[in-house]
Amino acid sequence: MTHDVEIHPLVSPWGRFGLYNFFIDAPEPAIVDTGIASSPAEGMAPALKALDRDIADVRWILLTHGHIDHLGGAHALWELTGRRLPGRPLAQGRGRC
Repeated sequence: MTHDVEIHPLVSPWGRFGLYNFFIDAPEPAIVDTGIASSPAEGMAPALKALDRDIADVRWILLTHGHIDHLGGAHALWELTGRRLPGRPLAQGRGRC
């Protein structure tokens, strides 16, 4: 069975720049990268509301790599969604995601 999947860029404020995260709108919705600590509440949640979705709809949190502007909001997003991140502990991966 196939499902339509849409990918929506979400922009979170970061100084005079914006941080991009992506919402994968699928049967099990996902966020790719989490920005900085304030990104989930200040950027993602309002952007998802504009798409008529709720941050609580997120089922997966996916991180592309270990830079602070990509994983800095992981804990805040976890607090809003209760979703775990797939993968292995950083200590086993020598700091790589």
